[in-house]
Amino acid sequence: LNLMRLYREEELARIREVFSSYMDESTKAMAGHYLLQSMEELGYDQRELMEHYGVHLKELNGSSLDFDDIVAEMDKCRSAKVANQRKYAGFSQEEMETFRTMFDDFDKDHSGQIEIDELIPFLSVFHWQPRTKKAQSELMKKLDVARERAREAGMDEPGTLGSPNIKFWGF
Repeated sequence: LNLMRLYREEELARIREVFSSYMDESTKAMAGHYLLQSMEELGYDQRELMEHYGVHLKELNGSSLDFDDIVAEMDKCRSAKVANQRKYAGFSQEEMETFRTMFDDFDKDHSGQIEIDELIPFLSVFHWQPRTKKAQSELMKKLDVARERAREAGMDEPGTLGSPNIKFWGF
């Protein structure tokens, strides 16, 4: 708990420092059009911000924001980023695009899932071919765990438990 408090205090100090560099001394507020730039200075990726938060940032463009407003916006952004990272299992957007391309390469009939006839080449590439009934059972359990984790992260339709077919979020 103390560690979390220390982290939050350091984070607030960084936000205050950046806020102060853009703050209008007469109003003790920052023009909203500086929000994106200030978030970048605090380590947020501009592309990710615009992709997931862009509409809201544009709405704030003409606003005047005090320190508490900035902290609230940073917290919203962090929450969205955490939710997105959980959704992507910690992988970046670029890595997810690479995985999607790989998945699409294995999904020869473009059905949205790797079916049994597409599964063999997939398993071969990753050296995961099950050679025994026990290995097949273990593979099926791993697929089900992946599906459950995708479901917990809020992914729609990660696939049917027990199915050899693999949808993207079970991939």
